[in-house]
Amino acid sequence: MRMTPDYLVVGEVRDGWAAQALFRAMMSDHPGMSTFHAEDPHTAVKRISLLLQADGNTSVEASREMFAAAVDWVVRIGFEDGRRRVFEVVEVVEELHSGQVKFRPLVKYEGNGRWLQLGLPERQRGYISAIPRHWREVLALDAHKRGHYQAILERRRAVFKAA
Repeated sequence: MRMTPDYLVVGEVRDGWAAQALFRAMMSDHPGMSTFHAEDPHTAVKRISLLLQADGNTSVEASREMFAAAVDWVVRIGFEDGRRRVFEVVEVVEELHSGQVKFRPLVKYEGNGRWLQLGLPERQRGYISAIPRHWREVLALDAHKRGHYQAILERRRAVFKAA
């Protein structure tokens, strides 16, 4: 885990100890980001829950509550035509529904370089918003849009270089 003044950065969550450390820090209003391999947001919750159970001795209910309290957005990235694409951005709804983490869709990729905005972020965290001010900042992760959003990427890099 690398700490900067504004963000926690975890390369990839591969075990329950990393997830637990990241979630604890993020629940105390430290914005951060990490990668995790899953096909969709619901699968991510299940897999992280399993890791937290196996390594951290955390119950299923507690692991889901930690996920909902710590994670603001899930960004699903994949490949299309040899390019990295943002396929979906969902916001985590903090309250659980019958023990399951709920998601609110924000952006969905429709194909042919087009995204559909489905909603605006509602979640706020501490004095620093962990959520980009505009959903298009997330699209800067997409290789196709990278040139268009170069200024946004440079601002993000400046935050990490300042550390």
